[in-house]
Amino acid sequence: MIDTGWDADAATTTDLGEAMNTGKTCLTEDSAALIATPGLDVVIDATGSPAAGIRHALLAAENGCHMVMVNVEADVLGRRLPRAGIRQGGSGLFDGLW
Repeated sequence: MIDTGWDADAATTTDLGEAMNTGKTCLTEDSAALIATPGLDVVIDATGSPAAGIRHALLAAENGCHMVMVNVEADVLGRRLPRAGIRQGGSGLFDGLW
């Protein structure tokens, strides 16, 4: 942010709720908390990690979020598991690869 000339304190937050309410950017290492944030509609997984992608898809389903899977490894290795879980949760899984 320093290189952009932005005021980092004004543009970022560590609180997910504040980010949802203000439009600030929130970076976190806690994907489960991020996915469970009330009001989150869509999760995009582009990690390249099969375990993380499948975990994120299942968390999205549990929290009623749609999922865009841009993680070919997770899509190939867990193709049936995340899709079945997300359909049960009433959310959608969208392939971002094709």
